[in-house]
Amino acid sequence: MPRILLFLFVIVGLLTQAIPALALELTHRIPESVKRLEVRMEHTPSYQEVYGRYEKRVPLREWLFENEATTVFGTVSRSETRIHFDYDWGWTDDWTVSVSSAVVHKSQTANLSGGSGLELPESGSVTGLGDTTISLRKELFASTTWFSVGGMQLVLPTGTAGQAIGHSPNAIGERQTDVGGFFRFTWYPLAPGWRNGLGLQILSQLKGARKNYQGERVIYYPGNQNEVYYNWSYEEENRFFGGELKRIEQEPTTLGTSQRNPLLVDQGTLEVGFGNLSDLEKHPLPLPWQFRLSWSKYLRARHVPAAPTLGLTLIVFL
Repeated sequence: MPRILLFLFVIVGLLTQAIPALALELTHRIPESVKRLEVRMEHTPSYQEVYGRYEKRVPLREWLFENEATTVFGTVSRSETRIHFDYDWGWTDDWTVSVSSAVVHKSQTANLSGGSGLELPESGSVTGLGDTTISLRKELFASTTWFSVGGMQLVLPTGTAGQAIGHSPNAIGERQTDVGGFFRFTWYPLAPGWRNGLGLQILSQLKGARKNYQGERVIYYPGNQNEVYYNWSYEEENRFFGGELKRIEQEPTTLGTSQRNPLLVDQGTLEVGFGNLSDLEKHPLPLPWQFRLSWSKYLRARHVPAAPTLGLTLIVFL
């Protein structure tokens, strides 16, 4: 017990110095009536730089205003904390319904001047529910060593806290609806405990509206997003080890007549964990669970915060 408490103390300390880590995209078979809950904590400490259009660090102020950056002076810093909740329910042995959202806290410190005629960001913080994703997936093909699933998802604009002004405001939620689809393939090599996964996701962003820095309410349209990944994992005696390579591409975001911030991310992630999921191969369990610690690094990036990455995840089957 003292070792576990010490481990959790160290993890909490690390999280206060970390930014969001995407957990490995592992696909689990969910039998009929079985429920799976995943809770993931992510924290972005205060930062003043992002990776800009040329994949170089640039000040957050310069990135926010871009064309007007030469007329705006001062500094901007931001921080963010998210607690994600992902819930899966086995509708039948082949169909799974999923709902995911997050409680989000954002903080911004702005000391800006200039920018005649512009609504400059102000210092403040905001807390609220983020956007909600509803997914429906079906097991397509399966054998004793592999299986695949495909599905669709709908992102609802339930995040409404804060004032959404500009391409990247200190507010919660995108304020428009998204639709998409995904395909995931998982296979198990002959060695016990090993698994590999491939995945593809496409998200089509629908049009919304928000204010620009001139105070005008204009059309807001995030670019369509594509995501592909490969991962591997190994579980033995309730210990978990895994890794993932992921690429995310998003077309430029449109705000009125302005198009900016085409996203490109190549990210590597490593995870370690412990729990009792390995025991499921031996006998039923009253409460299968697993903790995972994630560390991620941008191998290549545009238009994301420039910072190291760490995260903590709890998975429970009910």
